[in-house]
Amino acid sequence: GAEQKKTLQAFERGSKCESCFPVGRSSEEHDMGEFIKALSPDAVFNDRSVIHPKEIDVYVPSKSCGFEYCGLYYHSDAAPEPKAKNYHLSKYVCSAEKGVDLVQFFNDEWKYKREICQSMIKHRLGVTPRRIAARSCKVKEVDWSIASEFFDRTHISGAVHAKCYLALYHGDEIVAMLSLKNPIQKRTYPNSVEIARFSTSIDTHVNGGLQRLLKHARSWALKQGYENIITYVDRRFGHGRGYEKVGFVRIGDTGISYEYTDCNLRYDRFKYRRRNGKSEREIASESGVCRVYGCGSWIYSLSLK
Repeated sequence: GAEQKKTLQAFERGSKCESCFPVGRSSEEHDMGEFIKALSPDAVFNDRSVIHPKEIDVYVPSKSCGFEYCGLYYHSDAAPEPKAKNYHLSKYVCSAEKGVDLVQFFNDEWKYKREICQSMIKHRLGVTPRRIAARSCKVKEVDWSIASEFFDRTHISGAVHAKCYLALYHGDEIVAMLSLKNPIQKRTYPNSVEIARFSTSIDTHVNGGLQRLLKHARSWALKQGYENIITYVDRRFGHGRGYEKVGFVRIGDTGISYEYTDCNLRYDRFKYRRRNGKSEREIASESGVCRVYGCGSWIYSLSLK
């Protein structure tokens, strides 16, 4: 149903329909856009009306949310025209000021963790297919082998070692999990324990799940002598409203974050920390990786006193 004007020369060159074969969009970005449009037919591609002159890759007016597909090469400092360090954060801020929630995926997430990304998109659009009440579930502490499998399958950042793993069981199935670890910045947050991961099963919304798990997390933390629970919310994915609803208070942010990439995957910057008289950038350069900047995270805290 789309119409575009073409010159005769364009037809001779084999120019195709720009709706079916969008210029400047990779096949994976196109796939993400089509997936969103199938869920929300009012989705608009390459919208510049909301945060003009900036562009939102896919904007869904009915849900006041937008989605970005960020190719690692063109969003890294190795690109011919590197993005500014605050590129992703600026889009987040501009969108938030217009009342639009912006979700920003890097292409390795869509490529290698597509099921998780799709589940996150459904949640943001309010079309998660399965809903479970947390009151019908039981909380159990589980070990690393069970936790790592669950988080690698359901969390966009995968599993990470922690001190405590609390699982929410619906019958024999784990439908949500929360883990607690010591903060890396212990001096900044003394007597605090950090929520390392929280996620639910793919395509599943557990109503009251975070609150239910947090109740047990508080009990565990108090027994261990902690006075606060802190957590970080990646601004590429959210604002932290879920944590605010259960009593957390925003206490600051991390500033702009960055990772390293070989343009296929991203790697933690601590992997390239300076050593043997070489700077971080020198070690990264020798390893054939470049920087890619994110939005940083909000920092939230919950007092246990």
